[in-house]
Amino acid sequence: MGLEQTIGEGSTAKIIFMDDRTVAKQFFDRVSHSSIDNEYLKSKAVMHSGLPVPAVLKKVIHNGQTALLYERINGSPLTQKLSKQPWTAIHLINQMANLQVLMHDKEIFGLPQQVDIMQQKITLVKRKNVS
Repeated sequence: MGLEQTIGEGSTAKIIFMDDRTVAKQFFDRVSHSSIDNEYLKSKAVMHSGLPVPAVLKKVIHNGQTALLYERINGSPLTQKLSKQPWTAIHLINQMANLQVLMHDKEIFGLPQQVDIMQQKITLVKRKNVS
C-alpha cells in the first residue's frame, strides 16, 4: 500500500496514512476484540445516520494488528487554522458548536444518549466514593 506514515496516536490506537483515500486506525494489542468490534458497529451506525463523518470501510488485520479502515478526510487541525487565521475564530467556533448540536440532537438506533452515559458515570463515581 505504499509508504505508511503515522499521523496520530491515542490511548487505544494509532492512525496511519494508507493512501490518498484511506487511513487505518490500528489498535494496540491491549485493546480487546470486543471493544474494537463495538467501535466498528458504532462507527457504521453513525455513518448511516447522515451525520458528516468519515465512512468506516472495513475491519482488517494490518501489520499483525486489528485495524479499522476509514475514508480519509483532508483538512487542517483547528489549532493550525486558528494560529494562521485568528480572525476566523468566531466563524470556526460557531461551526464547531453547530456540529456538536447536530450530533447531540441525532438519535441513532443502538447507541445510548449522551445524557445516559453521563448519568452512568456519575452513578459509578458516587458508588466508589461511598465504598
